[in-house]
Amino acid sequence: MKPLARFVGWAATAAVLVIGVIDGAAGGPGLFLLPFGIVLLIILGRDRVWPDVLGTVSGVGALCLLVAYFNRDRGTCASGACPGVAPAPWLLSDALLLACSIAAYIVVRGRTTTV
Repeated sequence: MKPLARFVGWAATAAVLVIGVIDGAAGGPGLFLLPFGIVLLIILGRDRVWPDVLGTVSGVGALCLLVAYFNRDRGTCASGACPGVAPAPWLLSDALLLACSIAAYIVVRGRTTTV
């Protein structure tokens, strides 16, 4: 498997596991994603995991982007009791997590030799 594919695989694994745990704990259907996340974890964990495991941070960042997207139409209201959350902090979190994980992956990948 190519290094970039493993990085994206780890990102997908983290996203699936986080959705499964958070939504499953709330009693939602996300609980059914946990077995798929565990299978992905086992498949990806068989090979060398470093530095590709840095993709997990990107997976969490992608979830932050998803939260920001779902709340993009949240307007300001005078009462202060608006539904949803402000998307700006989620976008900032997404940008930081994605940038840091991709930069760290590039730096670490450049320093390690392929085996």
